[in-house]
Amino acid sequence: MAELSALVRFRGSLHLGGEGSISLSLDCDNAAISRKIIKLLKGTFNLTSQLMIEKEQKLRKRNRYLILIQNQPSLPQALNELGILDDRFFLTGGILPRQIRQSCCATSYLRGAFLGGGYLSSPEKAHHLEISSPSEELIEDLVKLLARFSLPASSYRKKDKEILYLKDMDKILSFLALIGAHRTLLGFEDVRIIKEIKNEVNRLVNCDTANVKRTVLAAQRQIEEIRKIDRTLGLNKIPPGLREVALTRLKNPQASIAEIGRMLNHSASKSAVNHRFRRIHQIAVDCGGSRLRDTGIPQDQESG
Repeated sequence: MAELSALVRFRGSLHLGGEGSISLSLDCDNAAISRKIIKLLKGTFNLTSQLMIEKEQKLRKRNRYLILIQNQPSLPQALNELGILDDRFFLTGGILPRQIRQSCCATSYLRGAFLGGGYLSSPEKAHHLEISSPSEELIEDLVKLLARFSLPASSYRKKDKEILYLKDMDKILSFLALIGAHRTLLGFEDVRIIKEIKNEVNRLVNCDTANVKRTVLAAQRQIEEIRKIDRTLGLNKIPPGLREVALTRLKNPQASIAEIGRMLNHSASKSAVNHRFRRIHQIAVDCGGSRLRDTGIPQDQESG
């Protein structure tokens, strides 16, 4: 009852004829939703309906399905029970409280509202779910209804329609779970997991690339400083520990600080090797190495 009420509210139009006759039409562009509406009308109120199909045209990519419920004795009472007409048989604007009193009815109403006026963007693109209606009162009631399920939604006016929307991925997934769209929910989760993996891979690749760049620039600076010391002072004049590190760097220009430490006769930690390179840098400065090309890499920031 609640789901059919929302479908009629979002897709239906009432037509008044002569002598107080009433007819109802529902306009859809989805065959499955059209079948559901016909089934619910028949099963709930035993209302007979006619289905008209307008085939796909050049400017319209989908078939159009028009469901007609002609004037029938039970139609006014059905519209009253669906909350479209009040007890005085006046047209209502929002959601009648009795229709969504129970949680199962409330979720069914949300399902019908989404099927009738909803839009969900592709998960590969921006996350966006919306439900639109010309009735501001109806959208306000839907916002309140979603708040009952801890799903805060926002709304705005666009031309002649009021639009409720959710943009947060977790909220969209919660909404899909709430209305029972589990297959779509799993599809969105798959896409989100793949996106997260790709982002993590890209982050690691970028991080590794930056580390390699820092290592290469630092090694290049160290080699220039070592050669400067060799030309001006001579490597045999510096302490043995520094000389060993300097010669190891000249032989292994691509090695990282950690690898240099493992290549020494007595293995040294990254901190110890880095300390020796700082001393080499200071000797190079004292020898006039301050005029060496500036690579922009701080002396103590070279990454292993």
